[in-house]
Amino acid sequence: MLLHILLAGLLVGGIVTAYYVVEGKFEVGDFVLYATYMQQLYEPLGHLGAYYRYLKYTIRLTTRFILGNPLNVKSYELFKGSENSLDLRIFSMPTHV
Repeated sequence: MLLHILLAGLLVGGIVTAYYVVEGKFEVGDFVLYATYMQQLYEPLGHLGAYYRYLKYTIRLTTRFILGNPLNVKSYELFKGSENSLDLRIFSMPTHV
């Protein structure tokens, strides 16, 4: 939702700046300046969002181990009865804590 609001604001600002360029109030360099300024403003926000997701995942994983609720482990034996038997273990974690 927040991304849609940011993109809508960027679109409206770009349209207004382009309109002023057509009217002669701004030069083309002003439009480039606006676009570059907005890019430098919004790019760190994307990094902060990624850091937030990593931190949230780490906290959730740490909470699981502290509370003694380990990951779900399912074990499958492939090629049963042959000399090339393979034990496959799949680790999963529920999305809720």
